[in-house]
Amino acid sequence: MPFAELDSTMLESGSVNVYFFENNYYQNLPVNWSYIGSTTIYFNYQYTLDTLLIHAHFSNYSGSGFPQNFYFKTVFVKGN
Repeated sequence: MPFAELDSTMLESGSVNVYFFENNYYQNLPVNWSYIGSTTIYFNYQYTLDTLLIHAHFSNYSGSGFPQNFYFKTVFVKGN
């Protein structure tokens, strides 16, 4: 996802936090989310200039279809 907030100043001295929203709670990424029996999706993220990537890895390596829409919150913290 493109984010103008991810400029060179943010990369050098700021912080980026991503949260997964489930059951009225926000959880810091990385996080494991279980569904359909023993299958788990592991969410993590990375960022670079102007871009945030959220990754989803399936525990059974199927990589097929998500069971629902997912909601994330991104917080940018400027440094000195």
